[in-house]
Amino acid sequence: MAAPLKLKENITINCVMPGAVDTPAMPNFSEAFQPEHLTLMPALIEAYDVFFKDESNEKTGQLVEVAHDKHFYYDLPEYKGGDVSYRNTLAFEPWFSYIHGEKSGLKDALEGPPSKPLTRLS
Repeated sequence: MAAPLKLKENITINCVMPGAVDTPAMPNFSEAFQPEHLTLMPALIEAYDVFFKDESNEKTGQLVEVAHDKHFYYDLPEYKGGDVSYRNTLAFEPWFSYIHGEKSGLKDALEGPPSKPLTRLS
């Protein structure tokens, strides 16, 4: 989803996993945690700012976990299901064109049914 939106609309999709944040929404929330187990609001805001302040708008499809006062970025893991799992990430050009009225423009889009095992492009 991130790649077509970035290519076609210059829209990026990223994810911030905030951890436990003490807010007024739940009274006495912090009592259920050690202080060092709560995500600090400045750290959470900084995580969002990484994406908001990306003036080149190049960061897309990224994931950052916020734990207390630290950020942990995740690399895209290898597919455990091999080409079966990888296939599910690819646009099928005939369907994309049918739905959107134009080609996807993605370098790894399938032009037709796959006839051999798929290999991931780097």
